[in-house]
Amino acid sequence: MIRKTIVFTSFVLVSSTLSFSQQVLSYSQYSLNKYLINPAAAGCESYIPIMAAYKQYWSGIDGAPTLADASVSGLFSNRTGLGARIFDYTTGALTKSGMEATYAYH
Repeated sequence: MIRKTIVFTSFVLVSSTLSFSQQVLSYSQYSLNKYLINPAAAGCESYIPIMAAYKQYWSGIDGAPTLADASVSGLFSNRTGLGARIFDYTTGALTKSGMEATYAYH
């Protein structure tokens, strides 16, 4: 019994020092912007959706996370779609900004 406890404790300690994690962005308007969930959705609509979103978590608290996002996607030709997204995620002293472009074949 003691040996199992020592092995389990050692496993937990070693795995916790080798673990990596990332902060997952939280979007609350998935139903309105399908391109955010699945970039292959570019060109699936009969119109060109241009979307922008801004979300501030924990209003009134300094260093609270904020998320700004803008995306556009549309049909390029008969069976292909193109999309682009610009985002900025700030949490405290850390900022992640970027741009993504996608191509979808339907």
